[in-house]
Amino acid sequence: MKKFKPSLWINSHFFIAGLMLMIAGFANEIVFLEAFGFVILVYKWLEIACTNYYISENDFGYVVGIFNQYEKEYSLNRIRAIKVERPFLFRLVGIENIVISTNDIQEPDIVLTGIGRDENVHQLLRDWFSKYQSKNSKKLNIELY
Repeated sequence: MKKFKPSLWINSHFFIAGLMLMIAGFANEIVFLEAFGFVILVYKWLEIACTNYYISENDFGYVVGIFNQYEKEYSLNRIRAIKVERPFLFRLVGIENIVISTNDIQEPDIVLTGIGRDENVHQLLRDWFSKYQSKNSKKLNIELY
């Protein structure tokens, strides 16, 4: 089983805002700004730390949530397509979005946001689905953007 997490870069704007609030609070001796900036930093860090994606032999899924956790699993036969999106700013820091289209009515697209390219998740998914295709002769669309 392969586990991976989103990158902290996807919340970089919140980290900058939290640090600016903390600095402004320290400079002006306003404790509320210091505390609010710290809460933003900790919450956004916990949000990433408590998000887990995993891929096993027969399925993939994710677990999200800080206080209340939400877990969803998908079997291989529900996958229709994989799309990889690499916006300009994401390419600068080496991360990408992976969009997995399923035939699930409630959640037709699963977006794995801010996945590091060095983890080779896209290649792992491609190999995993091609192995499944060869077993079950299912056609899968893989698109790169």
